[in-house]
Amino acid sequence: MTVAELEYWALARNWGTARRYRMHAYLRQYVVQPFSRALCQRWAAATHGANQNRLSISCSDAWVAAVALLNGIPLVTNNWKHYQGVDDLEILSESAPHG
Repeated sequence: MTVAELEYWALARNWGTARRYRMHAYLRQYVVQPFSRALCQRWAAATHGANQNRLSISCSDAWVAAVALLNGIPLVTNNWKHYQGVDDLEILSESAPHG
């Protein structure tokens, strides 16, 4: 989902070939989580959990949360409020309240 959003960003801002190449080169250092049934189940659980907590989550943010949950890793974001309704999700953010 994140890679798809970055690709959209480049298209929407009319990035040239060289700039898109630099983005692709940069992204090669990261692992892209492949589709799986387990990932889909985590997406459903994240979405349902947020709704049960009376906090909405966008489809795309639920995919990002699902990848973190599936892999047992914290989610690093500057948009921590987007994920606050997802149960059991560890969020790392400089802007999040500490407590």
